[in-house]
Amino acid sequence: ERYETLVEDAESGEEEEEEEGEGDEDMGEGKAARRKKKKDYMGFDFDDSEQDEEAMQDEEDLIEQVAFATGKLVQTHGETYLPHAESMVPWFVDRMAPANPPALQRLSVAMADDVLEAAGAAAASLVPSVLPHMLAHTMASDLELRQASLFGVGLCAEFGGASFRPFAPETLLRLETVMQEEDARTEDKASATDNAASSLGKLALHHAEAFTPEETARMWSSWLAYLPLESDVGEAVVVHKLLCRMVEGNRAEILGPANSNLPRILSI
Repeated sequence: ERYETLVEDAESGEEEEEEEGEGDEDMGEGKAARRKKKKDYMGFDFDDSEQDEEAMQDEEDLIEQVAFATGKLVQTHGETYLPHAESMVPWFVDRMAPANPPALQRLSVAMADDVLEAAGAAAASLVPSVLPHMLAHTMASDLELRQASLFGVGLCAEFGGASFRPFAPETLLRLETVMQEEDARTEDKASATDNAASSLGKLALHHAEAFTPEETARMWSSWLAYLPLESDVGEAVVVHKLLCRMVEGNRAEILGPANSNLPRILSI
C-alpha cells in the first residue's frame, strides 16, 4: 500500500509538470534535467529530493524488518509457518533482479537464505525460484550481495535435493570461477570466497552423483586446498567440522590414495 501511494504521488507530479510545461522550451529543458536526476527504485522513477530519499530508506528499512521477521518465524514455527513465507517469496524474487537497487537485492537474497536455513529440506520447493538469481550474483561487485548469494547457493545444495540437481553443473562452474579469482582471498573478498568454498563442499557432499568421478575428485581437491577458512568465522566452524567428520569416517575422497592427504589435513 505504501508503494502504491508513492507511485501515485510521483505519477501525478509528473502529469502536473507536463501540463505546466507545454509550449515552454525552458520549462521542458528544466523538466528533462530534473528527470536525469531521478533515481530508479523498485522499478519506478522518483524525484531525487531529500524527502524521496528518506522515503526510499524507510522502505528499505521496512523490507529488512520483514525479511528478518520472516526468517525468525520460520525458525521458530518451522513448517507451520512455511506456507505463509512461501507466499511472499515471489515478491522477494522479483526484487533480486539486477534492475533493483543493490540494497534491495541483498535484502531479498538474505530473506531467502533465512527461510532455507530455518526450514531446511522442507523449503526445497523454493530452490528453482531463488537459485538462478543467487548464481547470477556470485560475481556481484556489491560484495555483501555476493556473499549472501554464495551462502544461499550452499543452502540450496544442502537442502534442495532433486530440485537442485538441474543446477549442479552451473553451480560448480560459478563456484570455481569465484575461488580462482586472482584477488579471491584479499581482505574485501575473503568472506565471500569463504562462502564459495563452503558451498563447494556441500555441492560435492550432497550431489556427487551429478558429476563424473574426475569432477568430484577435483571438487574435493579444490575444497581441501582452500582450507582453512580465515575470514567468515561462522562458515569456518561449519567447514572445519565437516572436515573432521570426513576424516573420522575414513572418507577416501578426503584422505586421498594411501592417506596421502594427511599432511595437508594436519596442517589445516
